[in-house]
Amino acid sequence: MPRHEIRVAKDGSVRGVMSPQLQPLVEALGGKIRRVSHVEPCLWWRRWLFHLVRLVGDRGRCAVWTRSWPGNWRINFAPIQGEIVFTDAAGESFGSHAAAVAHEVPIAITYIKGLIKE
Repeated sequence: MPRHEIRVAKDGSVRGVMSPQLQPLVEALGGKIRRVSHVEPCLWWRRWLFHLVRLVGDRGRCAVWTRSWPGNWRINFAPIQGEIVFTDAAGESFGSHAAAVAHEVPIAITYIKGLIKE
């Protein structure tokens, strides 16, 4: 079962880590989605092609196909003026999109928790 972390601020704004399971709810409620990171290929030409394909959208067959590409992946936290992460805590490269996402989610949750003071 996927973990969802959602925070509601005193002003009523809601923040959380987006997942395919939450997307229909956010869209139905007219919510605005802002990224904290991008999981993308390490090779510059694959990264360029990856983002070009994603201009069409994050869903659909082409988007799913891009997530299956072989090779190393990185987590780019540029949308929050963060760093680019190439390896996990053990120094291992992310050999798949899924491996990078698994490392990305706890970092994103920590960031979101810091945005909302309790």
